[in-house]
Amino acid sequence: LSVFQNERYFVVISAYDDAAGGLTEEIRAQMAELGLKNLSEIQEGESYLGIMDGGKVVLDMGSHEKTQGFQALGTYEKGEIRLFRTETLEKQEEAETLNWSKGFFRVLSRGKYAGNAASININGWTYSNVKTGLNIVIMRKDTETIVSKVCFDTSRGVTRTLVSEQGLAEYNKKYKKKFGTIIE
Repeated sequence: LSVFQNERYFVVISAYDDAAGGLTEEIRAQMAELGLKNLSEIQEGESYLGIMDGGKVVLDMGSHEKTQGFQALGTYEKGEIRLFRTETLEKQEEAETLNWSKGFFRVLSRGKYAGNAASININGWTYSNVKTGLNIVIMRKDTETIVSKVCFDTSRGVTRTLVSEQGLAEYNKKYKKKFGTIIE
């Protein structure tokens, strides 16, 4: 969890399916300590979006209305994130789709009862693993390089699934950024 508090990173979190079943009281307390109150209170099948910028909470969006999903749209530039719209989506409501370019992001979460979807889209590339639990993407602010995308299956316990580095390398090559594999 130290990367969540590191001033050099953006951390984006999207819940898919059930992200709550395996969260222990200790993990929930750590999330609350970080300022992610809604994540610390998430229940089975609920939607959740979170964004941290350099250790500060920018977005902590959750609800105990199991049929609600969430979407956040924003930009980042020169190491700063700016949200320009957050939305609550009802189960059948379509999420907005746009042709995103460099500097834009879209994050979506629909828990098990809200349509079962998750997406973390940065610069037109989707990084969410779309696996049960908490899908997390970490971007280094100074180089705008995606350094990690991971899913923690928190439905029955906490297991980690790393995504192949090929997708990260392709993204970074497209934007002529050096690929980094180590979070400092």
